[in-house]
Amino acid sequence: MAENSQRIFILVIVGVFLLSTIAFTGLIIYSIVGGNDTQDIAELDDAQLQELADLEDDQQLDDVDSLQGTQLEGFEPITDNVAELQVTDIEEGDGAEVQPGDTVVAHYTGAFAVNGVIFESSLDGAEPVSFPLDGVIEGWQEGVPGMREGGVRRIVIPAEQAYGQAPEGYESQPGQGSPLGPLVFDIQLFSIE
Repeated sequence: MAENSQRIFILVIVGVFLLSTIAFTGLIIYSIVGGNDTQDIAELDDAQLQELADLEDDQQLDDVDSLQGTQLEGFEPITDNVAELQVTDIEEGDGAEVQPGDTVVAHYTGAFAVNGVIFESSLDGAEPVSFPLDGVIEGWQEGVPGMREGGVRRIVIPAEQAYGQAPEGYESQPGQGSPLGPLVFDIQLFSIE
């Protein structure tokens, strides 16, 4: 009988603790998000101000439209066969030069060369991405070395140096499945790791 009383007492204590924790967390969120209209922003402490700023940043990221499915800016679609890698520096960097096999930190936007429609962009996220050049497609392995930190480069990649040839008819509706055929990437290089 005493064991059952102890178990019940422990369960009650745990339940009260959980309910108070949930209630306290809800109260903090409610007051930060605007449930307390009488509280002046000047009265918030540093932690509350940071939480409010983080919530606003998250909301702004949610409000940003994805680049996927839009046109790559300043790119004229290439309907002819892309036979070789094309490299164009849009903006010369003045930092260290990328060597083959380096790991780079960059923003990139990839589009189908045949119509210029973006299939993926790291700009849709908040941070640039880091990747080793020996772990990416051949077109990147050959097209990124020589770039300097701070630069922006456009590379047009033949299908054989990307993800492979597109099947017949793919040119009229690219994007069904993997990005195939010739591709174009705009790369903004931040640093070399």
